[in-house]
Amino acid sequence: AGYPLAHAHSMHTQILELLLKIFTSVPLPFSGKTLLEDMRRTLDMLQVNKDLRKSLIELRLGVSVTVLPGQNTPGIQDGLRRLRHSVVVQSLDFSRLPRNMHGDRVRFEDLASAVKLCNGLQRMNLRCMCMSERGILQLGELRKTLTKLCELNLASNGFDDSNAEKLCEALQGLPLTSLDLRDNSIREDGCTKLSQCFAKCSTLEGLHLENNRIGEEGLKRMASALVKGNPNLRSLNLKRVFTQAPSAAAFALMGQLVALEEINISSNKIGAEGFAAIARAFASLSCLRLLDLSNNELGPDSAAKLRDILQACPKLCNLCLRRNNFGDAGVAGIGASWDSHGQLACLDMGSNNLSAQGLANITAFGNFTDLDLSHNRVRQAEEVEMLQNCFQNVTVLRRLSLQDCGLSQQKMVTLMGQVPHFGALTCLELGGNHVWGESIESLAKVLGLCTTLCTLGLDRVMCGPGGMLHIANHLVQLTRLTHVNLAENRIGTGGSEHLARVLRACTRLCKLDISKNNFDGTVTLPFFGVLLKLTELKELDVSNNELRVGGIRQLMPLLAQSSSLSSLNLQMCHIGDEGVQVLAQGLRLFCALRTLDLSSNRITTPGTVALARQLSSFSSLTRLFFACNASHIDAYSAILNNAPMRLELTI
Repeated sequence: AGYPLAHAHSMHTQILELLLKIFTSVPLPFSGKTLLEDMRRTLDMLQVNKDLRKSLIELRLGVSVTVLPGQNTPGIQDGLRRLRHSVVVQSLDFSRLPRNMHGDRVRFEDLASAVKLCNGLQRMNLRCMCMSERGILQLGELRKTLTKLCELNLASNGFDDSNAEKLCEALQGLPLTSLDLRDNSIREDGCTKLSQCFAKCSTLEGLHLENNRIGEEGLKRMASALVKGNPNLRSLNLKRVFTQAPSAAAFALMGQLVALEEINISSNKIGAEGFAAIARAFASLSCLRLLDLSNNELGPDSAAKLRDILQACPKLCNLCLRRNNFGDAGVAGIGASWDSHGQLACLDMGSNNLSAQGLANITAFGNFTDLDLSHNRVRQAEEVEMLQNCFQNVTVLRRLSLQDCGLSQQKMVTLMGQVPHFGALTCLELGGNHVWGESIESLAKVLGLCTTLCTLGLDRVMCGPGGMLHIANHLVQLTRLTHVNLAENRIGTGGSEHLARVLRACTRLCKLDISKNNFDGTVTLPFFGVLLKLTELKELDVSNNELRVGGIRQLMPLLAQSSSLSSLNLQMCHIGDEGVQVLAQGLRLFCALRTLDLSSNRITTPGTVALARQLSSFSSLTRLFFACNASHIDAYSAILNNAPMRLELTI
């Protein structure tokens, strides 16, 4: 930011550490022989004076290490051994390393000796490592080394009831504050065994058991252990843990976990009876801030109990009730509780079969900042009058989602006529509401008044080239936009000039989705030239447009000159062998691109081989999607043999 580093002689150590944040995320393999060599090179570039240089290099930095795909065990061990002479490894992530480039699994038991070198480790991610019993034993043997380990991710490792006891022994004694066991196969017996560990881990603050069918009995025993041993538990994830609807007794003990701030019990088929028990248990959770009850078949009969929870939890600020079929009757039953609560700022009522009356009842009460009302079908034309004053009381709204609400033409214009009341609106999602014809002009005029907008979703509104003209006339005033979604709008070649006008005004754009818009790469598309001037653009999706080789040639200057574009989606763009060959010739020039999707592009063996030959020089690429192409197996082998070590490849 222009701070005169060369003249900073007496900076505090903490400030020096902040200056060196650029070194606190290290991918293996990292460039240079040692991290210190990279540090010295950067300090030379910054022209830092000798005294400050010495202070910076002598700091024992805490770094985060991510092991990238393609690394073998000796390479990982050697990298960590060299790192520990320069820095303190505080975070270690093996989650992106399920297999090496030859398909052989890298197991945790083979990496245990490398982990042992990191005696200052605080966070370790072992997701998807498929740990065997030997690996669990190795984890237990590392307890003397991992005396500072506070966050451990063991998700998707295939743990079940048979090895739960050994896992419990391995975890005992670790000073964990967060334990992630989601997406395993732990059931009632396994949860009972693990409860012994929970009862002895008094430091635990976050526990994630999502997608483990622990059942009602498992929940009871786990809750009993947590009540005895974990007075500080603040976050509990129990999404999809029941195989059948639980009884009222299942949640009785949860009310004694009085420090809980975040609870996720979504997708459990709780029903109205189970929810009544939850309401009674949660009456003592005065610290609760986030509650996710989505997809639980609560129905309108649960409205009164939800009102009780709102009254008992004065700090609740984030509530998710999506897919519960509350309907208008349920919303009416909650009534003024939205407003009297005071703290509730974020509400998700998507997919609840609400009509315009339901939307009006929600927005009449409550000073929401984040409101999701998507997938509620406003069908009847006579409901338009109910929408006229829908949002007049919601004056501090920052994010509003009305996707797929059936707000076609007059309904949309009536509802969006209140947008000027939203002086702080930064995100607006209107996708899936078909506003064609003259109504798109009225909508565009209203949107032009939302000068605070940063994110705008207008996908699937079927505006066409004519509608894009109206959008361009008014959206040019929205100079703060950073995320724009115009997918599936049939803009076509005729509307590409109007799209270019919008992009010229959005100089801060970071993410753009213009997929499925009938663009034809055989003619000049003006917006490609405008993209060159968007210096902050990071993600571009032009998939499902017939760009062909002509469109790729128009894209090449952007790819070669952009220093920010990191993700490009070209799926189903009909580029064929000729298009991928043009792309391959410029790969070495793409200095920023990290993710490239070339799936379903009718690329045969010659095009695949041409791409494979250039991949070794494309060192910045970390993810390549190449599925559903018509190449011979030998061509795919060529990609595997030439891909950079860190590349994640989907074929």
